[in-house]
Amino acid sequence: TDKDPVLGNYNGAYAANESFTVGDPSLTPAPLTPPVSDVGHLDHVFLIYLENQGDGAVLGNPNAPYINSLIKTEDFDSNYYSLSHPSDANYIRVMGGSGFGIDYNPDTDVVHAPSLMQEMDQAGISWAGYEQGIAPGTVITPQDSVGATPFGLFSYVYDNTHAYLQEHILPQADLSSALQDPSTFPAFAWVKPDGAGPSPSLSDELNPILESIGIHPSSELDTVIQFIGGDILNLPYNLSNEDAYLQQTISTIENSPTWTDPGEKDAIFITWDEDNNEASLGIGNEGNNVPMIVIPNQGAVMDGGMQPGPFTTDAYYNQYSLMATIEDALRTMPGTLAPLTANDKYAQPMNAFWE
Repeated sequence: TDKDPVLGNYNGAYAANESFTVGDPSLTPAPLTPPVSDVGHLDHVFLIYLENQGDGAVLGNPNAPYINSLIKTEDFDSNYYSLSHPSDANYIRVMGGSGFGIDYNPDTDVVHAPSLMQEMDQAGISWAGYEQGIAPGTVITPQDSVGATPFGLFSYVYDNTHAYLQEHILPQADLSSALQDPSTFPAFAWVKPDGAGPSPSLSDELNPILESIGIHPSSELDTVIQFIGGDILNLPYNLSNEDAYLQQTISTIENSPTWTDPGEKDAIFITWDEDNNEASLGIGNEGNNVPMIVIPNQGAVMDGGMQPGPFTTDAYYNQYSLMATIEDALRTMPGTLAPLTANDKYAQPMNAFWE
C-alpha cells in the first residue's frame, strides 16, 4: 500500500489473507477477546485532522510553536500511527473500521458499507463536519460532502437527502455560533482546514494543462503534485499554516460556552492523516508515526477521569484505536455504536488518556 510511483518498489508493504495449516490437532487458537476499555463518556468529541506531518517533522520544529506548546502542556502520545498512503483511506478508517482496499484519493462515494455516521444516527447521537473550505450559505451538494472530511466517501451520506447534507456538512465559519449552546452542539464534530489534500488548488490548475498535452494524470502523479504544493510551496498544509490554523481553531473552541460549561465533559483529539511520505517516494518517511494530541476540558478531567496535562504516553495506538475510543466515549447505552469490523472491535482503545 506504500508504492513508489517512480521506481515501482514498495517503501512498506504487508501481505493480507494469508493462511497456513498446523498438523497437530491438539493445537487450537485461544479465542479473541476485545480489549478492556477505560474510556469514559464524553459529551462532545472534537476531531481535528491535519495533513502530512510525522512526529519528527513536528516535534521541536520552530515553524510550529503553538503545536509544540500543546505537546508540552496537554496530553500527547508519541507512539500513534497512521496506517497507509495516500490520505483518504486514513480518513475512511476512522468512520468505517476499514480502509476497504482504497489506495488512492477518490472524488466520489466509494464505500458501500455501514459507517459510524449511520450508527450515530440510529442511536440519536448528533454529528457534523465543520469544513474551512465551505463558504457560509453554501447549498451543500453530494459532491461537497466528499470534501475535506470523509463523510461523503460513504454512500450512506453521499446518497442522502439535501436536508441531511445541509444539516451535517457545515462551514467552519458556523463553528463559533454553534458552540454558544452546549445542548445543541453536535456530540461529534470533525473539524478540518481548507481543502481535501495538501494542495488541491495546484493540482486543479496543473491537471487540465497536463491533459491538454496528452498526459493523463494518475492518482500517483496527483499525489506528487500535492506533495510539491503542500510541502515545497507555501500552500495550505505547510506546517506553519497548520500551526496558525490550529491556534485559531482551538481558541474558538476553548473560549466557548460548550467548552467552559462545568457540566460538560469534552475533549479535542488532534492528529495527522499520514506522515510526509504521502507520495510514497521515501521522502519524509517516518513509518507513519504521526502526532496525537488530546486536550480535555475541566469537566472531562474532574468528572470524566481524563488525564490532565502535561501528560505523555508511548502506548501504541492507531486509527482503529481512535475509532474505538470515539465509539466508547459517545456510546449512550449498551448496544449502541457497536464495533463495525474486527479492526475497531479488537483495537486497543486509547486508555492511557484516562486515569
